[in-house]
Amino acid sequence: MINNNSFLTSNQNFSNFLFGLIIGAIGSALILFSQFSDFQIQFLQFKWLKNESVDLSKYSKNPNIFCWIMTTPKYHRERADHVEATWAPHCDKHLFMSTKKDNKLPIVNLSVPEGREFLWAKTKAAFKYIYDNIDISELEWFLKADDDTFVIQILSFILVLFFILWVNYLFVFIFHEIKKYLHASLGQTYPSGGAGYVLSRAALRKFVEIGLHGDKLCDSKEIYEDLEIGSCMRKLNISLIDSRDSKGKHRFIPVSPDNSLIKLPDDDYYNWVQSYSKFPYKSGPNCCSD
Repeated sequence: MINNNSFLTSNQNFSNFLFGLIIGAIGSALILFSQFSDFQIQFLQFKWLKNESVDLSKYSKNPNIFCWIMTTPKYHRERADHVEATWAPHCDKHLFMSTKKDNKLPIVNLSVPEGREFLWAKTKAAFKYIYDNIDISELEWFLKADDDTFVIQILSFILVLFFILWVNYLFVFIFHEIKKYLHASLGQTYPSGGAGYVLSRAALRKFVEIGLHGDKLCDSKEIYEDLEIGSCMRKLNISLIDSRDSKGKHRFIPVSPDNSLIKLPDDDYYNWVQSYSKFPYKSGPNCCSD
């Protein structure tokens, strides 16, 4: 004979357990969403790469970041040496991209002419070199910076909030957003020069395999790197991510620290960046993300 009281008690306990399980799942989802929405993602799209498997056991809590730094022979001693002595070694791997070998630095000679008019050609050559010569399967994010850029380690904590285990399938381009452009065909915004930008592994693959080879959507002969990389990412349908934090403070900053913390009214470059930025800076302690 079944004891009705015991049966009812068992059902009630199971219902309480199930209810708690559902509430816990919802709570976990909300926590995850709150972290993910910190990036204020606008057009995030997940796409699957064909014929690729992922070994989840090899991933850690810290993302693997490859940093490449654009430089030129005349700045090897004046700038690149200081980058090598400060932040660059904190990347998991790093290289300087130049046009002349240097025994004191890990430098790749890209065999591209020097000059601002060749910056886009130099950028394409650098990403192609990385794709052809580096085992990118062991890396998750690819940071491009200049030899006068300073990167702090908080970048790794920012990137870890993007689902690191999914990075094989995530087409992402993170940058500081400029709202005006020189050619109407380039779209709505493009990255500012000087602040650097980050591509996911999937974005790098698509950039080289389709943008530079394949359909050659990004193999233009233009000279403006910042405009062309923004145009390229849109042509490849790679998601452009607002890099500010949840309070609207900037993380990728193309102006010097003195112009960020204390506005210098006679600085033409600062005024130019302010007038062109989609999200202008606030000078002072609130200029930059914590």
